[in-house]
Amino acid sequence: MEEEFEEEHKELFESVISIAEQLKSLTEYQLSLMMPEIEYIINNEINNDYIIQTKLDRLIDLAPWSKEGLNLFEQLCMYYRNINPEEANDYFNFYKETYDE
Repeated sequence: MEEEFEEEHKELFESVISIAEQLKSLTEYQLSLMMPEIEYIINNEINNDYIIQTKLDRLIDLAPWSKEGLNLFEQLCMYYRNINPEEANDYFNFYKETYDE
């Protein structure tokens, strides 16, 4: 009985690890697609609130799972501060309240 219990837990643990690896791969893929978009926004001084906020919304979901995601989030937020400081601060504060311990 105990062996059966341990085997079930081992299978569950392996499933969780597999899902985590898939999520990490998906996050890295999504960030690789977003990186040129973020660079384009900053390099071409795009100041459209909707475009920037859409990217920040997506990055805020990805940032906790990847250092690269966090770096992109911070980069775009710092850029956005020059356009809309109040909204940019709201994004920083939301991230801090949600993810900082």
